[in-house]
Amino acid sequence: MTNYNATVMMPTPVLVLLNMVTPAELIDDEEYHDIRTQVGQECEKFGSVVSVVIPRPNDNNIEDDDDDDDDDDDAGRSIPGVGRIFVRYETELQAKAARSKLHGRQFGGNTVEVRFYPVAKFEAKQYGD
Repeated sequence: MTNYNATVMMPTPVLVLLNMVTPAELIDDEEYHDIRTQVGQECEKFGSVVSVVIPRPNDNNIEDDDDDDDDDDDAGRSIPGVGRIFVRYETELQAKAARSKLHGRQFGGNTVEVRFYPVAKFEAKQYGD
């Protein structure tokens, strides 16, 4: 198993954006979709975005909203990666360009941290450490 911390700086087409959202901001469906749209639009400025994944906190009052094609089997469990935003670009070069422009920017009063994320972990939906 690859250590995430050891591969953080190795360029991949996948970025993880930190310090952009709080779990509370992801509970409301409208706010969640607004954030996802804004992030997608901003990231498209740097290349072709294949997908934007924003893990949401699990709440028994929230219906199946985790895009995993089940019937909310995750209810009551902690969802890894909540508070992180994952962006997959078509190419590593596009991800590098995005990282150089987004890292250190301000968003909602926070300084955004952007790291490369292992493709295998992203594809396996392993959004935690």
